[in-house]
Amino acid sequence: MPTMMEIDTGASVSIISTQQVSIISTQQVEFLRGDGQQLQIETDNLPVLRTYSGEAMQPEGRIMLNVVHEDKAIKVPCLIVKGDGPNLLEHLNLNFINLHQVDSEDFASMFPELFEPGLGKLKNVKAKLHVDEDVKPRYFKPRLVPISMRAKVEAELDRLVNEGILKPVEFSEWGTPIVPVLKPNGDVRICGDYRLTVNTAAKVDRHPIPNIDDLYADLRGGVCFSKLDLSHAYQQVCLDDASQKLTTISTTKGLFSYTRLCYGVSSAPGIFQRIMEQVIQGIPMVIVYLGGIIVSGRTYREARVNLITVLSRLQEAGLKVNYKKCKFLQPTCEGLGHKLDKDDIQPTNEKVTATQNAPLPTSVTELKSYLGLINYYHKFMDNLSSVLAPLYKFLRNEEPWHWGKEQENAFDTSKELLQSSSVLLHYNPDLPLILSCDASPYGFGAVLSHQMKDGSDKPVAYAPRSLAPAE
Repeated sequence: MPTMMEIDTGASVSIISTQQVSIISTQQVEFLRGDGQQLQIETDNLPVLRTYSGEAMQPEGRIMLNVVHEDKAIKVPCLIVKGDGPNLLEHLNLNFINLHQVDSEDFASMFPELFEPGLGKLKNVKAKLHVDEDVKPRYFKPRLVPISMRAKVEAELDRLVNEGILKPVEFSEWGTPIVPVLKPNGDVRICGDYRLTVNTAAKVDRHPIPNIDDLYADLRGGVCFSKLDLSHAYQQVCLDDASQKLTTISTTKGLFSYTRLCYGVSSAPGIFQRIMEQVIQGIPMVIVYLGGIIVSGRTYREARVNLITVLSRLQEAGLKVNYKKCKFLQPTCEGLGHKLDKDDIQPTNEKVTATQNAPLPTSVTELKSYLGLINYYHKFMDNLSSVLAPLYKFLRNEEPWHWGKEQENAFDTSKELLQSSSVLLHYNPDLPLILSCDASPYGFGAVLSHQMKDGSDKPVAYAPRSLAPAE
């Protein structure tokens, strides 16, 4: 009879309750040791156990159990104890299931400069913003700041100056008004509205931002994962002198130029992605997406070696990582709205919940926002294009805005699809592929699956698409 065991890293022995043994006996299930003989209970030389509080506990007997995890099995001596408590697997057998104790403080002590508080500064590299020289500089007067936020905005400007992120200037041909954003903790984030100024003249860095599918394909075969978060990522990269002038912000407290790469500049993502890819170049099973890094390996040892190599590179480069947001050598990892482990990938519960709570759209703009959210996970949902067909009519101006029963059904059904979305298998080039296609009057779709060794099919990705009017 299969029996679940709970892993207890503090237990020195494995135990099974008398109630569980009684259940096995009353159901008259032949319980085998693995050598073909019926299970026998030993009563000689039983140790006296002590609970966490120090109380003595006398076992009723000892049995040898087959403990199975995935495709591995070992024999484990198990003491029978009174009661109906959980069946515990001792720490001595944890290597059998590839569970490793990770002390994150070890990495903090190995790389003290990397994890210490403060702003990092990338060594030997300065970013350059390229602009069309034929475009005249644009200057905008400072916008009025609400009185309730004025003190916080001024305090944040002072902080940025003290940390060397901003520097006061007396004159600038470029001047960008700021947009103060109130954060959940009550602090203020200062953002330059660069849509009005430098972005109109920018020669945007076209370095590609990786596709989510390409990123996770690089982690295929990984058994455990580490997640690193760069502190104030962009601001760890210095700007050259000419670029600093382009980022000047106009505030009620005066003019300030950024000395570091800043958010809102259209070239910033491409510049930062290129820099980070150069920093980690050559290290296997590592992905970087702007300010986040995920490290894996095909074994625990390989994952640890890769992680240490990445941490070493980052520290040598002068960068800093937010220790509180890091995860080290975990069996699962969440990033970019997805949760992955060694076998598969799925949407995170947080993102699914956010979609479930999305309100009914009341305009085309709100509809576009919802469709962008749901389509981000299109590969997890079969037949999505046909379901969303009544909503896409509004985007194609096929009919005026009128939210009726048909649209409401499409809206609700798309939420249900994501709620019950498939868990997708990682692509494996060693397994056979099966492509299944289908079509409807509104769209067509495909399912790419792997044929497993047991003959079953498991989906790798769904590919829905709506039909254009001409199609």
